[in-house]
Amino acid sequence: MAKLIERLHELGKTESAPIGFGRPVKRKHKPGLLVIGEASSGQIKSLLSKGAIEHLDAVLLAGTPSGEVAKSLGDVLWGARVSKLDEKGLDELKESGCDFILVESEEAPAVILRDDGMARGKELPLDVTERQARVLEDLPFDFLTLKYNVKPEKLTVAGLLEFQAAVSMVGKHIVLEVSELPSESELSLLRDLPVDAVIVPAGGLTAKQGKSIRKAIDAIDPRKPRSHHDEPTIAQSGKTIVDAEGHEDGFEEDDDDDDDFDFDTRSRRF
Repeated sequence: MAKLIERLHELGKTESAPIGFGRPVKRKHKPGLLVIGEASSGQIKSLLSKGAIEHLDAVLLAGTPSGEVAKSLGDVLWGARVSKLDEKGLDELKESGCDFILVESEEAPAVILRDDGMARGKELPLDVTERQARVLEDLPFDFLTLKYNVKPEKLTVAGLLEFQAAVSMVGKHIVLEVSELPSESELSLLRDLPVDAVIVPAGGLTAKQGKSIRKAIDAIDPRKPRSHHDEPTIAQSGKTIVDAEGHEDGFEEDDDDDDDFDFDTRSRRF
């Protein structure tokens, strides 16, 4: 599994406590969102020298990097935004340490979706149709990106509804592509869509700016798992019961007339 996907799976979890009877250690929560900085190959040297890259969880390169650039990234988790790539190009990317690929064009050869250990992503249209969503769900994409061009503090209820409508159509990791980082309160709302990561412009990022972004992201509480009552329940035809809170649950009567009922609950990925 690609490292990016492993980190997305670990979002919001608490670090394991050390085994033994030593001094109690305060366990840290893993971030509620990942920060991916996008930059060109020519901007990587500056990011490394300024120390800004250490505040990012991953780097997204525009296009295929040279071997020198890939080597300079060392242990940094990185991926590439590509339009067209053949099998040879995919082999070169993987050998150079690429962990994930964001497919920019639908005209790219289908081989770009081969199974080779690198994660794959594609843009999720804001006006995605049910047919498109079904296809995106079935194809081997590990994450989907959503364009977010709203200015900080300008997110409206209508805008949030529009983003939610798109995200609710699929069950894969969602990554927001932002031109400016939303406010903390907006990030909390967007996280609950749910969104798992943000892609921020990082070409001219300084260490101070990177630290500021990191601080804003780390201030967000991890997304809480939905409780049983928060999960959407699809009522079956038949009898209806009402619980103590006044909620109705539908079920079909069992032929054996026993007390076991099988409720069909479906919920999105968390």
